[in-house]
Amino acid sequence: MGAPLFLILTLVAVTLLATPAAPYCNHSPRLRSRQPRGRLGRLATTTLLARKGKLGKALSGLDAPSSPSVPLRAKQKERDALRSKEKALVDSILALVSPTTNRDLPAITAKIGELRSLQVDSLRVLAGGKKSLDYGLVFAWDDDAVSYVGTGLHKVPLARLDYMFLTLGKARVLVREVIRIIGPFPNVLNTLSGEARVESSDVITFTIDSVVDGTGKELVGEEPRVVTPKVLYASEAAIIFDTADGKESAPKYLIFVREEDVEGLLYEKNLGEDRKNRV
Repeated sequence: MGAPLFLILTLVAVTLLATPAAPYCNHSPRLRSRQPRGRLGRLATTTLLARKGKLGKALSGLDAPSSPSVPLRAKQKERDALRSKEKALVDSILALVSPTTNRDLPAITAKIGELRSLQVDSLRVLAGGKKSLDYGLVFAWDDDAVSYVGTGLHKVPLARLDYMFLTLGKARVLVREVIRIIGPFPNVLNTLSGEARVESSDVITFTIDSVVDGTGKELVGEEPRVVTPKVLYASEAAIIFDTADGKESAPKYLIFVREEDVEGLLYEKNLGEDRKNRV
């Protein structure tokens, strides 16, 4: 029995000597047990870390504020410059049409020409937009130009036109005119309303299907009234019409500028919402 035991011990010793010693690693057993084993394990770990890095970059990008591209900033800067120039021209026109000055018609025409070169807004967008914009009349070439879009009742004896407001948007038009009667009489508010349809870049058609006078009486006739003024300029800041017919060489301007508080002005004239001809 001694010989076989000696052979067995010899084989065990040879096996132990042939097995390479594990390399030294200064990790705890728990951490060492998590180390990837073999080439495939190391490759999987590298791929996972790479994916985590990409994912981290993507997630960090979600928190970073997005900055507008250079073309968008340039476009906005250009639009702001147009608005600034438009405001300067509108202010100069207001100064020229002021009742306290001698109205220089050639100068007014020249400023309108400069304004038309800007093309800030689209007439089609203004007329068909989701919001309605209010404008107040600041200049009319003559009484006929006012009557072109109004009732013409301001031309009766002892009557004077105090205000005219134009509201445009949602494919509708509303014209409100405040007429003052000389003497111990109240102010009168007439309203005209109907459809607004853009025919081209410089022509709009108003189909007036309702006219209410200062007593609240409906004045509309059997057929709707249709007017088609030429639009020289239209933006959120101002609207300028030419009411001259084709037979006249000179334009007949109606100049409206943006009005922010129409209801406040009507209230001052005792024409608030509690009136029967309220707007």
